[in-house]
Amino acid sequence: MFHIVEFLETQEVEVVPALWVADDNCQWPAHYKHDDLIKDIRNEEQPEDVWEAFSVRILYTAANYKTARLKLPQAETHTDLQTAEEEDKDDLPKRKRKRL
Repeated sequence: MFHIVEFLETQEVEVVPALWVADDNCQWPAHYKHDDLIKDIRNEEQPEDVWEAFSVRILYTAANYKTARLKLPQAETHTDLQTAEEEDKDDLPKRKRKRL
């Protein structure tokens, strides 16, 4: 499972494995190279003791990494993705009946 979280101090939004988040804090490997970081996120690596903890707010929870990444652009503009998802369903065009 993955969360889209907002880091409260920097207001940055990122996808992280759910096991990196506990009690509104996210363990984060601050000194990783970008490619290594993405690999660890996708593989849901266990956080290490030397990782820093940052205050976060969970914006969205997804079953897999791909779904969370697809929602990420929306998370950067919306505060409540669950509500936005419900609104998207209402925006579908209605089918018109043809009169016979």
